[in-house]
Amino acid sequence: MKDKKKIKVSVAIPVFNEQGSLKDFLERMLSQTINPDEIIFCDGGSTDRTVSILDGYKKKFTNIKLVNREGLCRGSGRNSAIEASSNELVALIDVGNVPETNWLELLIEELIRFPELEVVYGAVKPQQNNSITKSLSSFILGKKELNQLKGSEVPKKMATALERGQEDVAASFRELDESFIHEQQKINLDASGEGIVKAGDIEVNQNVEIINPDQYIATLSEGSRLKIEMTVEMGRGYVPTDAMDNVNKSIGEILIDAIFSPVIKVNYDITSARVDKRTDYEKLALEVWTNGTILPEDALAYSAKILKEQMTVFVNFDEEEIDAIPIVEETQEEITGSEDVLFTKVEDLEFSARSLNCLAKANIKYLGDLIQLTEDDLLNLENFGKRSLFEVRDVVAQFSLKLGEGINKDLYYQQRTKQEDTSQESDEVVE
Repeated sequence: MKDKKKIKVSVAIPVFNEQGSLKDFLERMLSQTINPDEIIFCDGGSTDRTVSILDGYKKKFTNIKLVNREGLCRGSGRNSAIEASSNELVALIDVGNVPETNWLELLIEELIRFPELEVVYGAVKPQQNNSITKSLSSFILGKKELNQLKGSEVPKKMATALERGQEDVAASFRELDESFIHEQQKINLDASGEGIVKAGDIEVNQNVEIINPDQYIATLSEGSRLKIEMTVEMGRGYVPTDAMDNVNKSIGEILIDAIFSPVIKVNYDITSARVDKRTDYEKLALEVWTNGTILPEDALAYSAKILKEQMTVFVNFDEEEIDAIPIVEETQEEITGSEDVLFTKVEDLEFSARSLNCLAKANIKYLGDLIQLTEDDLLNLENFGKRSLFEVRDVVAQFSLKLGEGINKDLYYQQRTKQEDTSQESDEVVE
């Protein structure tokens, strides 16, 4: 029996804008009980920090390789990673999965245990519980000619024939998930000869629409033929094969997980945000990719609508009755600007010495001067802090007033001038 730790295995991984989950995935791969001989990433033109993260890990770990192929879909990117590999055994996995630390070891053990096997399939746990990441699976394969692969030998999701750069029938099925149809229909694909097979080669009827005819399916070698009859239908969300109880599977038929959602991928980022002087706000940034059947903004709007409808189960009152209750707005007497209280001197109010000094430097002499200022105005004063602000707010509230109060400024300053003149005359009389 072969020593499993001496078997060299390459891991081929397509990536595109994976910065959110890439580091966790890399740590998992680098913690395997059997270290891969090489981990090959093929980047399809990421616009986030995916490439820079991989470059950083490449400097630390010599078994990490990066192939850049801008514009490639995930299937073609996987092929490019396989082509760049140098070992007979290649394991396939997508970022977003959470492989156990013994994931690779278990697959190799099965391959050693049953030497006649050409393909070993092993599912992994998706990193996030949503319809996209649930569909991701991983495999390890042996070398096999494409035209020797029979339907009964194909794993239930996807595989790769290790004639470098060639994909078998099952490998293309995940890409076919991205085509969209209206009702349950039978569609056919019949291609032969050397070349690339795309979704536009599928024979459809008037009830079926192929959204992306350039979607890559497979690469055929010379003398090969690919013939598939497919049953497609509409549905909702993600449906794994083990949930398809109503399907009568016949010999030679391969069930695949169904991805009905038009949303391909979603990234989100929550960062701190500043509003005026407050820094305790948060900002949500969403990135949404769809398959072309719906605009990303419409997908987000529809998702919000579904969420709103589902949350209504917690509403325990009649919204119509609540809406019918008249809202009585508190009325507040308009401040004309001539009220006596406005000419209360600031020095006569119960302020601390620190607050009084700050207000005096700003030439704020009367309560009327003070209430015209906003909280931001006060905080911009020299040496005026939040403690002083709270103090001012409490004192002003004692007069049933608030900061930022709107008053008739023309009338107020006329009365203020008279008030100062009267005070000055009083001081002269006293002298």
